[in-house]
Amino acid sequence: MVNKELLERHNLISEIGKTIDNDISKAHSNYFDKINMSITPPDSPPELIIEVDTFLERNNQETIGKEIENTIHTTLGKKLFSNKLVNESTVKIYIYNKHKEKINTSF
Repeated sequence: MVNKELLERHNLISEIGKTIDNDISKAHSNYFDKINMSITPPDSPPELIIEVDTFLERNNQETIGKEIENTIHTTLGKKLFSNKLVNESTVKIYIYNKHKEKINTSF
């Protein structure tokens, strides 16, 4: 049985994922593979984790990784500013190259 709170969380996560996926696909289509998102359980401090897999090789990955991360921050701030999960959660963004190595240095 799905309760109202879990359904709302699912819908909010879905909105975040679709919006970020769309913006990254437009801005970085040659490098973007997929996005994975998770949120901590309702009974723990709210933390939204956004993980982006890319096709980036090891050369020039930091510059493009930073651009992808900036795209996500811009999307969160301009398009998802009213999303309850974005406003109430600590957001962590991880960008990975095609070898599944973390390439952004913000966290």
